[in-house]
Formats: sequence, C-alpha cells, structure tokens
Amino acid sequence: MTGIYKDLTVMYNFLEFGETSEFDQREVARCIRPSIEGMFRLKYFSIFKSDDWLGDMLKAIRDSKENDPLNKLKIFLDDLSDINGYSKSCHHSNPNYLEIPMNSEELRNYVNRTIELIQKI
Repeated sequence: MTGIYKDLTVMYNFLEFGETSEFDQREVARCIRPSIEGMFRLKYFSIFKSDDWLGDMLKAIRDSKENDPLNKLKIFLDDLSDINGYSKSCHHSNPNYLEIPMNSEELRNYVNRTIELIQKI
C-alpha cells in the first residue's frame, strides 16, 4: 500500500473503531497532513512536487489566479488552513508533539473534516 492509502486507512479505522491509547491518537493525528499532501501531489502532480509541503500548497492555492487549476480550491482554504494549524502541533517535526495532550473528540472532528475535504477536492 502507498503511504497515502495507509494514512487514510488509519484515519478511517479511527472513525469506525476508535482508539485504545494516546499513542494511537497521535498516530491518527500524524496521518492528517501526509494524507492531504499526498492527495494534492497525486491530483495535481504537474503542479506539486515531492518536496512541496502543505504550507507551500496552501500558499500556491492562495496565490493562484483566476484561470489557474488551483484557483477552484480557494473555497476550501479556510478549512485547509484550520486543519493545517491543528496538524502542525501533532507533527513529529514539532519537538514537543509527544507532550501535547490529545482530545479524542477534537481529533475525530479534524479527521472527519480531512476525509470530507479529500473527497471533495
């Protein structure tokens, strides 16, 4: 399975079956960003490269002009930016990510929103 498929499966399983530990919740939260990034890299493969990250992608969408393929995604910018903000704290590049308390309901909300956005985009 590709990385994006594995990450989507982890998130889907969380929604269906819940989690058993805070470690499991962190793994679910970790899947949010790579799922969105992977979807953008696949769908917009001629625009986004492997070293473009979610912040870069959001900037490209924000800066897109009327006839650009990314311009139609501007309607999702608020949700994408909010999800990006949440997922930053859960990302392993954050040196304190293991110390941030997890909230299962908040995580469930962001996972739902992520999957819904991926389906819309």
